[in-house]
Amino acid sequence: MKKILVYKLEDTPYEALLKTVAKEQDVLYIKVEKTELRSELRELLCIPSAGTEADMAFLAAPDVWIHRRDMVEPLLLLYGFSNEEMEAFFDGMKGAGIPRIRLTAVATMHNLRWSFRALYQELRSEADAMAKA
Repeated sequence: MKKILVYKLEDTPYEALLKTVAKEQDVLYIKVEKTELRSELRELLCIPSAGTEADMAFLAAPDVWIHRRDMVEPLLLLYGFSNEEMEAFFDGMKGAGIPRIRLTAVATMHNLRWSFRALYQELRSEADAMAKA
């Protein structure tokens, strides 16, 4: 089943539009609450088990610079999409007038054991680095 994790979109005018696109394309819309930031992605996606011990080293790293008050940017995580389905989903977002969400990723076997906060931190670091380049 295709699923998306969505964070902080309620602070934008696009939440209802994204829910409509998700429904039209048979995608389960899962809103991440502030109380779930330390939860593993696999738990939020309701996936029984995933990841490796190597992933745990990343999870154990301190995330001292990022706190809930710093996590103000929307994030979109896709799970269970084929390349064609992902393309169709993004086309649906564009057609609905939803702008590109800067912090967007695909769930992988490598990152399913990460906390949501760790994913946010990694995506924000990458996006900031690319913006500077």
